Amino acid sequence: MIDNWQQRIVLLANNSLYAELKCYPKAGLVSFKDSGSHQDMDHHTFLASIKVLDSYWSQMVELGINNAPFPELVTAGQLAENTMLNATNGINTHRGAIFIIGILVAACAAAYSTNSKINSIPKLIRSLWGEAILKHRTPKTSHGQQVRDKYSLSNNCDIIQHAAGGFEDIFSEYLPLLKQFYLEHNEAAYLQLFYYLLAQVEDTNLLYRGGLTGLKFAQEQARSFINGGGITQNDWLLQAQLIHQQFIARNLSPGGCADLLAATIFVYHAEVDLWA
Repeated sequence: MIDNWQQRIVLLANNSLYAELKCYPKAGLVSFKDSGSHQDMDHHTFLASIKVLDSYWSQMVELGINNAPFPELVTAGQLAENTMLNATNGINTHRGAIFIIGILVAACAAAYSTNSKINSIPKLIRSLWGEAILKHRTPKTSHGQQVRDKYSLSNNCDIIQHAAGGFEDIFSEYLPLLKQFYLEHNEAAYLQLFYYLLAQVEDTNLLYRGGLTGLKFAQEQARSFINGGGITQNDWLLQAQLIHQQFIARNLSPGGCADLLAATIFVYHAEVDLWA
């Protein structure tokens, strides 16, 4: 029988995807309110995917506890992708999250099972899997890899580099920001973090849909929102909705930022629920 803390990690991973879906208005992205820039999916598609991933999170917990080699994590992730695609009729809702949160779930379980602190997770990832992650490449047919091959970009857009480094930015930069806003603003803090991510991340989904012009537009809109006060503005919801509509008009969708948002939500609540 699975231990209670292991069940908690599975639930937290599930909840992080649900919280990301619920967060509105994430510029150009699917939520319970609308489908953003996507004609091929809606919130029902995401819910179908979330529903079938619990067994994957459970498997990653076990792999983390056992310090399994990275190829075993990859195999589990590939199976989870197939399960997702079967549930969504071939629509990619969570491929990025399966990779990012999957590694974090395994690392969280590895850290907690050895009474290590949560801030040890980046170092733990680097130690256990960093070298192997660097050798892992996404298929040439993936949108992200096509974009990386087409444009000369910094490591800021390379999720493999982020993963091999233990997702250091999540723990040193994104998590403190979420903590700062969550205490006062609760779930609205997720939107603040989303626009912070949008302002700085070279999101390959944006580049695939809108090229460098689309990426520049997206980052400028996000910076304007943040510099104007973000969710501390009286009319923050209206301002965010206007940006959302502009993204839809331009067919822009920052899915990479959504994945990092969900991952940071997972880490935040793991710390609160398991380490506090």
